[in-house]
Amino acid sequence: MNFEIVIPTINRSKYLKKCLIEILSQDNDSLNAIHIIVNGKDSLTNEVLTEFSSSKINIYHIEKSYAGVARNHVLDKVESDWVYFIDDDAIICENYFKKSLRILDKSNISILGGPDSFRSEISDPIQKIMNASLSSPFAMGPTFKRHLGKLVNELIEVDEASVTLCNLWVKSDLLKQTRFNPSYRRNEENVLLNELQRRGSSIFYNPSLYVIHHRRENIRDLLLSIKVSGTYRMKMLHNSFKLKDLIYLAPIVFYFSLIFFDELFIPYFLIGAYFSIKGALAYKIPFKVFHILILNILIHISYAFGQFVYLLNIFSFKFNKLG
Repeated sequence: MNFEIVIPTINRSKYLKKCLIEILSQDNDSLNAIHIIVNGKDSLTNEVLTEFSSSKINIYHIEKSYAGVARNHVLDKVESDWVYFIDDDAIICENYFKKSLRILDKSNISILGGPDSFRSEISDPIQKIMNASLSSPFAMGPTFKRHLGKLVNELIEVDEASVTLCNLWVKSDLLKQTRFNPSYRRNEENVLLNELQRRGSSIFYNPSLYVIHHRRENIRDLLLSIKVSGTYRMKMLHNSFKLKDLIYLAPIVFYFSLIFFDELFIPYFLIGAYFSIKGALAYKIPFKVFHILILNILIHISYAFGQFVYLLNIFSFKFNKLG
């Protein structure tokens, strides 16, 4: 069994360097290649990459595009059994490849994911607050498992909501005919995994196979990414809707409902406060409960706004077409 790693990158050279150092420190005979796609003009990344002499590293330069397009660029070049996708700002945990390959070797599976977690020794309260929100089922709904690293070694069958593209194994055979949808700025892995599931593949998740993922530099950047996720999740629902997907409509439905039923805000606030207290205790920031609660609410608002933007674009397009 062998594998190749795919890493798209743009303007995050200091994180990419840490990512590669850890990967190469765990190098083994099963790792055949590391494909790094520099997505756009990025002189600092090019400079950092000259520091690595490993013959396994392949570097590609493309015009700036969506990350899915960057990943697709190298999939034709993969010759190994497995492809491992990781983001440039993620760091694999200790003995990551040994644990992953042991699972892949003994299990008859074709897709395996794990969470992106948080480096507990980081003292930055903003990073801790963001992690408390991202790992909260109240804030993130069905996708919270993506950010909840545990030491429990268990294999769980899941759907696309529980795995993240910054820590994902896919059998290379599955990627010969199915690629990342190039029209998706975010959520491209969700579209891909839904299609692979439709074709008969199962998705598995192991919470002990985590990567340490640097959160956004600030709250503003996080909320912008959440807004874009809302837009592209709505695009997914528009193109292919299932009954279980109703949960993703909760933010936009709730905030529109508040216009007519403002009394709904009290139970919503109390539920949010409960999960915020849990998050504050879990990440040992008990005096940041209010901050976590506010961020949870802002996440919902940003996601709902992203959904509204997509709907507005659809209706505007149809109106203009009629005109």
